[in-house]
Amino acid sequence: QQNTPFGTYLPPDSVEEVTITPSGHHEASRMAAGAQLGLVTRSGGNQRHGAASVDLQFRSLNATNVPGGTPADRSIVRPAASLGGPIVPDRLWYFGAYRYVRERNGLARTDDELAALRFFQPGFVAYDSHLRQHQSLAKITLQATTADQLVLSVQFDRTVTANAGLPFQTRDSAQGSRAGGPIYSATWRRLIGNRTAIDVQGGFYSKTFESLAQGEGPSVRVYSGAVSFQGRPFGSGPVLVEMGNVR
Repeated sequence: QQNTPFGTYLPPDSVEEVTITPSGHHEASRMAAGAQLGLVTRSGGNQRHGAASVDLQFRSLNATNVPGGTPADRSIVRPAASLGGPIVPDRLWYFGAYRYVRERNGLARTDDELAALRFFQPGFVAYDSHLRQHQSLAKITLQATTADQLVLSVQFDRTVTANAGLPFQTRDSAQGSRAGGPIYSATWRRLIGNRTAIDVQGGFYSKTFESLAQGEGPSVRVYSGAVSFQGRPFGSGPVLVEMGNVR
């Protein structure tokens, strides 16, 4: 397990504004170099607002162009919801958003690839890769005075994958993973006159990535050919089958 910037996933309903500046950055960009992407998340307000949606893609709607094999078809379920509004009008607001993602992705295999897998691993059953993901954002905005604003937010995502493999891999050589975690942030902004603002920001980032082996060793690769080097044979050409734990 390692703490790594694997990625940050936000519910789509939580995004208020996206800006891309290739050059000539604003002074608030802080020593930016090259192109920069800016993203502003939504906040609550004096009017209560919300949204709900679901994206669906059914496996039965996918066709196939690999007779005798397995197609790279997909099934997708992505429900999402958001809600924001006032806690104390004109002073304290809240906003929250959540999206759940469930995907099943088929691995494209030809009939020859399936035959090779079943020859070297009798009883092989074609498998699909799976993804489960949670995306969330919670945000509180306090207008302490006409010049002072405090924003507290928590972002959390978790991604779990299983059977992430290639067409020539058996299920025990495919990999799984678990990634994600929280980001806590706080921003205080003070307006000074009509032209000056002071921003003070702080945060804590904790997103881990863990690779999950699904089988046991040793790892075995079967190549379509072989070459000899200094009297020793080595696999050559495309890989026909990979079995066992790859770690």
